[in-house]
Amino acid sequence: MSDSRESAKSVEKALAILTSFSSLERSLGITELSKRLGFSKAATHRLVVALESRGFLVQTEDSRYAIGPTAFRVGSLYKKVDAFIGRADSALRKLRDRTGCTVQLCVLDKNELMVISSYEGSSYVRVVSTTGTKLPVIGTASGMSILASMNDAASDAWIASAALKKEAREMLDRQLAEVREKGYASSNSVLSDQLLVFSIGVPPELTVEHYALAVIVLENMLTPQLRSLMHCELMRMREPGGGGRDRRRPER
Repeated sequence: MSDSRESAKSVEKALAILTSFSSLERSLGITELSKRLGFSKAATHRLVVALESRGFLVQTEDSRYAIGPTAFRVGSLYKKVDAFIGRADSALRKLRDRTGCTVQLCVLDKNELMVISSYEGSSYVRVVSTTGTKLPVIGTASGMSILASMNDAASDAWIASAALKKEAREMLDRQLAEVREKGYASSNSVLSDQLLVFSIGVPPELTVEHYALAVIVLENMLTPQLRSLMHCELMRMREPGGGGRDRRRPER
């Protein structure tokens, strides 16, 4: 194997280690990483030490490893890529204050969603939606609203990559048609069947990536008045003057 291919493999392995951490697993040991990723303990240790030396990982008191300050600095730059994110954050906080509900912004990350902004509601039922959480696209309100906001070519390409069976594809097409007709998507939260997620996709021509704005509310608290308020506020946020737009999606 050439040096360039060997270097590329090492980079892939280092990235696999970094992406093993999550909000649910904030620290991991060498043995855990080795078994999970299928690397030898020696190779895992060598890569972890290299990542630690550059600040991407830090060693904890119990000799495990966690994400370090350099990873935080690099990751935080993502929110500066698209001006929409910063403006959406401000609008989400206002929506949280008006409704008392937890609100969040999700982005399409290949075949998954990632929560990139989340503001906890002030109602007596506290819903915590952690930034960085990964969610499925199909079957979630945010995923459905993103797919529905895409143009036909983009949504068809994404759905084709999901390799759905004929019956599942037909059901998804019907669901997306319903979302487009209503202008929003709703579904039970992955956190609890008693929670309802109310989501609207952001038109892709207004942003660099594919986003969904969402409100999480107890199903029995979703009155027609609250639904109307959430819908109006989300629609206003996704307009050029509400969510903001300083940068278009690049031509491809």
